[in-house]
Amino acid sequence: MLRRDAVLTIDSGGTIPVRPHARGRNDVARLILELMGHFPLLRLEPGHINGRPGIVLRSSGRVVGVLNAVRRGGAAQELWIVVNPEKLRHWDAL
Repeated sequence: MLRRDAVLTIDSGGTIPVRPHARGRNDVARLILELMGHFPLLRLEPGHINGRPGIVLRSSGRVVGVLNAVRRGGAAQELWIVVNPEKLRHWDAL
């Protein structure tokens, strides 16, 4: 669940043509769906990102992204998604 005032930041390193920021529940949800459309057979798995619970995004067996969120009042308020391949290289080695 997203808070009404949710904020999303995406680091794609310029490799995926998506906006890097979204504000507001509806805009954040739309941008997440747009991003997911770039990865066929996307699978979401629980994981730890920077020592915190998060979500690992896999497509065709390889890590294509990681998501971290800060929850407030039981819903996600601040979300960060990294899909920049340069920053994800070590994930496939895990």
